[in-house]
Amino acid sequence: MKTGITAALLATALILSGVSSGVAQAAPRPTGKCEQVGAKKKFKNQTFVCTKRGKKLVWVKKSSRPVTPAVVKPTPAVESADPVTAKLERMMATLPMPNLNAPAPPIRFVIEEPTDQEFIPSLEKQSLYLAQAFPEFSWTSPGVAFIPRTKEWLGTAMREAGCQERVVQLTLSWYMPLPPIWGVGVSDCNPNLGQVGVIGLNSTKGVYPGSEWGYIISEEFGPAIFNKRFATNQLAINSPNPIGFWEVGIPPWMREGAPNAFHAIALAKQTRTWDWDINRWDTDGSCTGVLRDYSKSITAYDQCTYTRGLQAVELMLALYGWDAATAWFSGFGNQRDPYVAFKNAYGDDYETFERYTSEFFQWRANRVPMSQELLDRLR
Repeated sequence: MKTGITAALLATALILSGVSSGVAQAAPRPTGKCEQVGAKKKFKNQTFVCTKRGKKLVWVKKSSRPVTPAVVKPTPAVESADPVTAKLERMMATLPMPNLNAPAPPIRFVIEEPTDQEFIPSLEKQSLYLAQAFPEFSWTSPGVAFIPRTKEWLGTAMREAGCQERVVQLTLSWYMPLPPIWGVGVSDCNPNLGQVGVIGLNSTKGVYPGSEWGYIISEEFGPAIFNKRFATNQLAINSPNPIGFWEVGIPPWMREGAPNAFHAIALAKQTRTWDWDINRWDTDGSCTGVLRDYSKSITAYDQCTYTRGLQAVELMLALYGWDAATAWFSGFGNQRDPYVAFKNAYGDDYETFERYTSEFFQWRANRVPMSQELLDRLR
């Protein structure tokens, strides 16, 4: 099962938006893009720190003298002009606290490049945040996260882990050699394994765990939340054969968009801020504003399914509450129609939500005013 492959283009956009740190005739500095303030790199026995100078990020040699931190004056909170973001910011007061006693699910990180070991603590932290936010984000059999640099190594590593050959071939067919970071969710890899995912890392320069890493973790391992929510339905319980959430027609836009909400909600529980800037990245304008266009099963990567899914799920959270990203999966009862399950979960029929999303997409893209009905729902 492919999930989250579109995070690759997003990561590429984020990487390409960085500013080169090279300056003509400047003192020697480390190679590689400086993209995250505070990131450190060793070069010629000196420590360099990624520092913002004006509008640029540059590598600066760490001083041995203590630096007096600048005094930052707090700015008064200003409600977002975006009615959806503003609603979510107001909802922070109702967001439950994280369960700090929740254990992180077992994930074994298998890496091709030894130096990538430095990324593992950050990825483990992302997993812990998800476990603290969602009781369903857990499994007993050890999971595996492959972090490849080459397609050949990934195939060998998956076979050594016991993954079925058809799964190996399917995963390799999605291998992306260009984006610095990309991800693939792997299903049916091996019944003796827990959740399995691939976090591809192609660049050796300037790539540090940031928000896109967190979204990839939630995207590739988030289906555990879906499946455990769906497993509470009588449809799943009473079936003579095990039924998974992927067998009942949940639209691809929801399957691709909701896991990113898992990450944003988990982070919000820790920080009480809504960090959904990933949603502002959009396509080249080729996507339609009709959600049903992204409800059919897809066999290839479709960036519109991903970006429209992100926006639609954010609207769902603002309309239906913090549980909206998972409620659909527990609304089936004893039937298989996902749109009946939608009505059961949210109260609105799917056509009403489609109308709301069309208004929301047009407002975000072109500032076309939303209806008073929708604005009232967002107050």
